[in-house]
Amino acid sequence: MAIIRDLILVAEAPDTIRAVAGAVDRSSDELRWERCETLEELELRLDHERIPTVIVDIGSPPERALRDLDPIINRYSESRFILLSDEASPALILRAMQAGARHLLRRDQISTDLLPVVRRCAMGRVSRNGSLGSIISVFTAGGGVGASTFAINLANELAQQSGQKALLIDLDCVHGAADTYLAVSAQFGIADILRDGDRIDAELIESTVVDAGTHLDVLLSPAAINFEAPAAPMFDHLSRLLYQARQLYTNTVIDAPRLPLNVTYTIARSSIVAYIVFEMNVRSIRIARNIYSALTARNVRPEFLIPVANRYRGRREAISLDKAQSAIGCERIATLSNDFRNVLECMNFGRTLADQAPRSALRRDICVCVDCVRSAIATRRQLSEDLQ
Repeated sequence: MAIIRDLILVAEAPDTIRAVAGAVDRSSDELRWERCETLEELELRLDHERIPTVIVDIGSPPERALRDLDPIINRYSESRFILLSDEASPALILRAMQAGARHLLRRDQISTDLLPVVRRCAMGRVSRNGSLGSIISVFTAGGGVGASTFAINLANELAQQSGQKALLIDLDCVHGAADTYLAVSAQFGIADILRDGDRIDAELIESTVVDAGTHLDVLLSPAAINFEAPAAPMFDHLSRLLYQARQLYTNTVIDAPRLPLNVTYTIARSSIVAYIVFEMNVRSIRIARNIYSALTARNVRPEFLIPVANRYRGRREAISLDKAQSAIGCERIATLSNDFRNVLECMNFGRTLADQAPRSALRRDICVCVDCVRSAIATRRQLSEDLQ
């Protein structure tokens, strides 16, 4: 039977060894740890032992150590690697992520930050109620129809009402919206995670998201990271990311505009509810119909695919809601009030409707959509129980 160790340290510098030993000794977790002097010795240990966490001092300069670590991390993917360095520049963090490391920690942070990182890597995380969380997707029937505003506030309302962290994924690869709307920034985003393929896990997501509030995390779009040359997301790895997000968050909302149909289908099939945001005009209704028809033709269940008429003005609309529903061919249409002033103030101040305009009509309409999500979750759960 394989031996299980909690932690192995690969380091030669006495100061680093003492710092790690001091941090571990202060822990109440009763961690079992040992030290290897070289990467060659580490490989021999990993061949015979299951080690949840490996800490490696990559020295200075770090390039050679990262090059040597790359195949080791790939081979022993069940272990979580934490790297120690004198610096934590964006370029070095990116190189460490590309090698498959789960965290890069400066040596002067060992005493304060090492144990929380070790706990997260060693124990892993699952959704808070022991079951997988839900994906809610938001598609758009053309630019400027307000889908991002809806997605951002929907994610925030789901988080606030559940009291648990929600994740917002901004897949607007052309412009991005979440960073400006929520007044946040980050060095890495969704494209950086998707690049890691089979190494995508909860720890990688946690180290990449940006905190946008008490209960909301955000994965920023490639355009928010580098507007002039946004990285192209590797959508082949999207399903793995969504699965890991479901283990980590109770609710994950995806703002998914202008995506290829196969990617839209992947997201819709993973979603408990998929919203299609449009406006009450002929062009927008036609695009909504095309998206709806394409997804239902690929066996996305129509009862969980909901068109949403944004900026709806009731009787003042030239096209009635019944006619729009008939044109799209859907079972129902949700509506969002025309609340341009409050939305503009939210964007200008980097705040959500819950913070800036808690009594607005638009927020009330979004809360109705939250109720639809809850209803869909209950329906899916019942369908699952009926099949068992």
